[in-house]
Amino acid sequence: MTKSEFLERCLAATAEKLNGRTLSKSQVEALTNTVFEEIGGALQRDGAFSVPGFGSFKVGQLSARKGRNPQTGEAIDIAASTVVRFKPAKSLKEALDG
Repeated sequence: MTKSEFLERCLAATAEKLNGRTLSKSQVEALTNTVFEEIGGALQRDGAFSVPGFGSFKVGQLSARKGRNPQTGEAIDIAASTVVRFKPAKSLKEALDG
């Protein structure tokens, strides 16, 4: 799903939940961008962000390691990096499992 498709679905969902009252696409996009910016800020500030019933995001570290260039087979050093890990909530896992 692309961001544009996501915004279209959010636009339709908000109209449904607001009993036909609609928000403009730019309002939905601004709201969506704000939510993602706040999640990113929480991860930078606190190292974690949790949404009950959906899951939790945590900042983690990958240590430096050896790797291989797949084209040449040459050994390369891969630097340490910071990653975001996601753990789905039990209810989300159950919903996905059907």
